[in-house]
Amino acid sequence: MPAKTNSSDQSVSMQEIADRCSVVQATVSNVLRNRPNGRVGDETREKIFRAAIELRYKMRSDQRIDSRKRQIGYLLLDLDFAYRDSFYSGSLVRQIKMIEESFDFNVQIYTYPRDQFDRMLYKAVCGDYCDALVLSRYGGEELVNELVERLPIPLVYLDDSHGLKCSSLSPNMDAMGRIAAEHLYQKGYRKFAVFGGYLSDYRGMRGLGFVNFLKELGIPSKDIIIYDEEYGFNGGRMMALQLIKQLTREPVGVFSHDDDVGFSALQAFQEQRISVPNQVGIIGCNNAVHSPYTYPPLSSIDLMANDHAQTLLRMLTNSMKENRIDTIRTPLKLIPRGSTMLTPD
Repeated sequence: MPAKTNSSDQSVSMQEIADRCSVVQATVSNVLRNRPNGRVGDETREKIFRAAIELRYKMRSDQRIDSRKRQIGYLLLDLDFAYRDSFYSGSLVRQIKMIEESFDFNVQIYTYPRDQFDRMLYKAVCGDYCDALVLSRYGGEELVNELVERLPIPLVYLDDSHGLKCSSLSPNMDAMGRIAAEHLYQKGYRKFAVFGGYLSDYRGMRGLGFVNFLKELGIPSKDIIIYDEEYGFNGGRMMALQLIKQLTREPVGVFSHDDDVGFSALQAFQEQRISVPNQVGIIGCNNAVHSPYTYPPLSSIDLMANDHAQTLLRMLTNSMKENRIDTIRTPLKLIPRGSTMLTPD
């Protein structure tokens, strides 16, 4: 990949952006300054933001972060993903903010609705002069590579993807599911369920790892149930209630895609007087801070956010200094607790 050039020391005018986009300067001004103008279509608006980013247009100095530290922009699709500890992104953000000073970084968190991505990207690159970006949940390989091509600064993508033109960091999603399946199998479960299946998207890679491991052990497909519901507390409860209707005398081992789903499932099982772990065993992901304090304590897979934060900031340093592209799949740790400790008859 060609080296990224930093053009922040070059003066770019709104007229240059207007010329590139074949619009008048006033249109560029209205878009970049977020002035309401119903006559500017979405396609034109996106084109202006993209041109400003590629040229690295400078916003006024009073709109920018004033810092001598290297600026890192971390773009997140939803506020929940930034600050909820039960999500990997939330744990990672917390750990990054704890250690950023030791790397001489200032990590700025940008949360945005999906239709405002280009505006947030413009703010990070042209407004706050970020030296590098971190991004997750943006899209597939083709979308990410297209973004890399038009960015004037390095990008690290947090996803278990292949064939990217930028550095990427992620827990090994397939291994996550396999660890959960092996644990439940070793504890004596022979019927299984996945809560939060979504086997067609990036989260589904952990579910596929879970299912594939069990099939390799000879578990028939009829003994593996996949439930697809929304993430979070409501989704976990709905999936638990569906499973309860299908329970037999044989205990079921459940893999929950995150601990939030696991928490609400545990609550639903308790309300319906379902014994955990003797009728249903459940293991979650991310080892959230509340996991040891549920009843029974929730088994989980620790995504090691502290180690990941260190690795991520080192990757950013390498990307800025040497224009390196690294692909790293970070280690995981099984944390067994009472929710999967099936007791023999």
